[in-house]
Amino acid sequence: MSKAEKKKRKKNKKLLPQVGLIVFTIFFVIMIVTGWLVYTGSRQIYLQAKNELIDRDLLRIRDNLSKISGFAWMLDYCEAHTEVMKRDLQKDEPMTDKDTDLITEFMSAFYQKYKKNFEEEKIDDAIAYEELNKAPADMQFAMAKRIYQNTLVDFYIAAYQTNYDRMYALDIKGDNYGYVYHEIDVDQPDKFFFGDTWDYPVEEHPAIQMLLTGKQGEDYDNTVYELARIDSKEKYYIGCTPLYAFGEVRCAICISPAALPACFRDTTAAKDPRGRSPLYG
Repeated sequence: MSKAEKKKRKKNKKLLPQVGLIVFTIFFVIMIVTGWLVYTGSRQIYLQAKNELIDRDLLRIRDNLSKISGFAWMLDYCEAHTEVMKRDLQKDEPMTDKDTDLITEFMSAFYQKYKKNFEEEKIDDAIAYEELNKAPADMQFAMAKRIYQNTLVDFYIAAYQTNYDRMYALDIKGDNYGYVYHEIDVDQPDKFFFGDTWDYPVEEHPAIQMLLTGKQGEDYDNTVYELARIDSKEKYYIGCTPLYAFGEVRCAICISPAALPACFRDTTAAKDPRGRSPLYG
C-alpha cells in the first residue's frame, strides 16, 4: 500500500465519527418530526370526533328548546323569581294538581283565542310572552315550572346517555350575565345549580366572546370551542352554541366531554374561531 493510500485511509477513519454524528442527528430530527406529526394528527382526529358528537347534541338541544312556546318568557320569569322557583323545583313533585289545572285552563283559553294561528302554525314566542305576562301570578308560577321541566329532558338524555362531564346553559347577555338556568355535573349528580350566578369572565372565554360578537353562519357555523376554566384551576374543553330569544343571542348552551386526555388540557388554545383549528367548529 502506497503512502498516499495509507494517508487517505487514515483520513477516512477520522471522518467516520463525524459522518456518523451527522447521520445520527438527521435520524434523530426525523424521528422527532415524525413523532410530532403523529401526535398532531392523532390530536386533530380525536378533537374532530369529539366536535362532531358535541355539535350533534348541542344542536338537538338548541332546536328542541327553541320550539318550546314561552321559553323566552320562562327565562325572564326564572331570573325575577329565582328563590321561589328553586324552592319548588327541588321538590320530588314540583307540580301540584292545582298547577296542572291552572295550566290546562290557561292553555284552553289560549288555544281558543289563537285557534287560527295554531291551525296556520303561526304561534310565535312574542304571542306566548304577551299572554303569559298578563296571566294571574299563580298560573305564571305553574307555567314557569312546567316549561322549565320540559327543558330539562334533553339535558338529561344527552348527559347520561353520552360521555360528558358537564352540561350547562347560562345567560350571556345583560345584567344577568352568568346566571345558570341548567347544569348537569356527573360528579355532583344531586347538586341543583339553578339560579346560581357564576363568575364567568367573558375575556377568559373566547367561545362566549365569539357568540356575542360574531355572526352565526359567517364567523362560525353552529358550535364554537374553547379551552377554559369553569370553576377550578383545571381547564375544560368546552363546546358552546347560542340560544336565541326574539332574534338575539340570550344564552349559551355548553358541553364539556369527560376524560379529556392531559395533552389537551394545555394553555395553547387556538385563537381562530372560524374553523381553521381543531379547537373550533
